[in-house]
Amino acid sequence: VVIGDEGINSKLKASDWDEVVSAIVKGIKEHDLKNGVLEGLRLSTSFLRQHFPIAEGDTNEISDSLIIEGY
Repeated sequence: VVIGDEGINSKLKASDWDEVVSAIVKGIKEHDLKNGVLEGLRLSTSFLRQHFPIAEGDTNEISDSLIIEGY
């Protein structure tokens, strides 16, 4: 599951998230989870930079850490 918050989801399309998930699933199917996840992160970063560019003087209010939760 790839989840964006309300602000992110207001800018990105469902098809953007589908592309991220597809990249990860492709890696899983090809027994290459690491590169699948890396491609998903690369795509996510690209989509986010389009809609949320870093402006001069920006401060980072929250952590950039990846959150992985087990079920």
